[in-house]
Amino acid sequence: MAAISLGTAVNPFFLARLMRLALARSVLASDDIVDQFGVLLLARGARMLPGHQAALAGRFLTRPLEASLQLVDAVDTGALVASAEQLLANSAPLAAILRAGGDDDGRGALALLARARLGAPLRLLIEMSACEADAALDDGVRVALLSAGMARSLGLDEDGQLAACLAGLLHDIGELLLDPRCMAPGQRLAPRGWAELVTHPRLGQLLVNELDTLPLAVGRAVAEHHERVDGSGYPHQLRGLRCSAPGQAVAAADMIAGFFDKDSPLERAELALKIVPGEQSRPLLAAVSNALRNGPAAPIGTPVAVETESAGRLCTRIAASIQQCELLLDNQPAHIRSLANEALARIRTLERAFVSTGLDAYLHHKHGADGKLLFEKTVATREIVWRLRHIARQLALHADGSDAERRAFAALIALLDNEVPAARVPSTAQVTPIRPVARVHPELNRPA
Repeated sequence: MAAISLGTAVNPFFLARLMRLALARSVLASDDIVDQFGVLLLARGARMLPGHQAALAGRFLTRPLEASLQLVDAVDTGALVASAEQLLANSAPLAAILRAGGDDDGRGALALLARARLGAPLRLLIEMSACEADAALDDGVRVALLSAGMARSLGLDEDGQLAACLAGLLHDIGELLLDPRCMAPGQRLAPRGWAELVTHPRLGQLLVNELDTLPLAVGRAVAEHHERVDGSGYPHQLRGLRCSAPGQAVAAADMIAGFFDKDSPLERAELALKIVPGEQSRPLLAAVSNALRNGPAAPIGTPVAVETESAGRLCTRIAASIQQCELLLDNQPAHIRSLANEALARIRTLERAFVSTGLDAYLHHKHGADGKLLFEKTVATREIVWRLRHIARQLALHADGSDAERRAFAALIALLDNEVPAARVPSTAQVTPIRPVARVHPELNRPA
């Protein structure tokens, strides 16, 4: 992947978002904004106006535009703490996770957030995110609180907990430099279109490191918030201790936070964390399990009807993907065999997860309308489907060096990404079925 940097070229996507913010709020130049030829485009203290968009578009400046702006009445530490207090008061699952890490009333996490001293540029970016999406501020604060709880569960000292908390707050600011089309809600991003989105953790790190004087551990954790300790994350597939402890905390927090807009978030989070053993650190999984056991019980009824892939089709798609990988191990260049081997290992892990979560029982038995079983089936199916798509995206990213590589992996990527029409997915008679294996998570299974 090519090296990326914040640079001094005006980012068109950031500029468009900036102008939307400037229409609603007072955005000022904190320094003279000067182009590479010495032309003054906006004097220090001047307000950003609609006409400045054309003046700035396509320019190279003497310093990054992101570093030269401030917002009047931007969010401050008090506003962040107030948001956190409201979230804790209104979310029993969030409070339960903090208690599981030893923070009985959330005061520890609140105290960490109260220590946030962010400069004008980062405060502007937080407000810009909120301008783009109403819930962005609360979402960032929620991930900050969860990150603090996860860091405490990992046994980090106060500085490590603070780094995780701040990184959780800022984890997605790199998205402000990306084309909004690759992040549109509900959009099914094609594997090859994922190459831009995968840069946002690194862009976030650059923004944190270059726009403020926060500890480098904060920027590093931002860069690592999509990594996984088993090496299956992105952008660098960091494995084990190569991913910092604050980064691991934020990665788990970000994943868990994705369930808080759904019913039974702790139950969903625990199931998701157990789908792939070793994806997250054991203490982080234990924190969610302890929160679930000791928190308020969440009744689980029949889930709302959602469109999920059938167990039978998912089973045959996994088996067909395995066979496609095995075909790529014969008479192919070393690089293609290496990528195929890596993909095969990860698909085999999901094959085992299909059985360990009890999805294989749906190939032979009907479970009726049991709410608990349908809930677990829905969560497990969605998580496995998502991970198959993630493998497709990473293959598309790494198998993009030549036409030969793209052709070699085209069929496998289509299978993993679920782009193959149902009529063209091999039938169970055409593929080797998923083999029974030891159920690695018996606590997730229920009798058929």
